[in-house]
Amino acid sequence: MKTVVLVGGQPYEEEADEVWVCNMAFTHQPNATRLYFMDSLQHLESTNGSDYGKRVAALSIPVVAQCHYQEIPRSRPFPLKETVEDFPGS
Repeated sequence: MKTVVLVGGQPYEEEADEVWVCNMAFTHQPNATRLYFMDSLQHLESTNGSDYGKRVAALSIPVVAQCHYQEIPRSRPFPLKETVEDFPGS
């Protein structure tokens, strides 16, 4: 069985197969294996610095967002339709 940890705030230092981070957590979680951000890139750049997109684009991990951003080649849209189908009534 795979261990997946979702990190939002404080760094996670224990052993895990996957470490998924949200928003800015990639800055303090060097072993992150995936980044999620659901706010618009414009919003995150206005709240976290105009270089947010450039910093995310420099990551070598998959990035899951609202949509694919051309300036972040590794980004892909969150599979909302598939998620809703997998968890009906949620």
